[in-house]
Amino acid sequence: MRGEKGKPVESGDIARAIVLAALALAVGITMRTASRKFTELFEGLGADLPGLTRFMMDGVEFAPYLALPLFLPGFVLLVQRQSYTGNPRRLVVAAGVGFALYAIAFGVFLYAMYLPIFRLGATV
Repeated sequence: MRGEKGKPVESGDIARAIVLAALALAVGITMRTASRKFTELFEGLGADLPGLTRFMMDGVEFAPYLALPLFLPGFVLLVQRQSYTGNPRRLVVAAGVGFALYAIAFGVFLYAMYLPIFRLGATV
């Protein structure tokens, strides 16, 4: 059984945890890069931005840094692969939940960035 004392953690569990964290980091970097492009676009239009859009544009600069703690489960499994006594699946699930939260945040980010464009389209 996985997680028993003296049993090594499977490489697949370690890889899944690290890949999920890397995907979350990639989403954070994408959000940050896209935010800069949208900022240039909106400044060029001189549009009055909705509150959600302004909030996301201001806060998204920190998105990549918020993904860094998601690497913790994978590194714990990697460092303690020979002696980890807990259930490694719990750490993989923790990384998965973190990635799911990032995916939800990305959806909200996309909605917030396109909201001014939708409003502009509705008035034309």
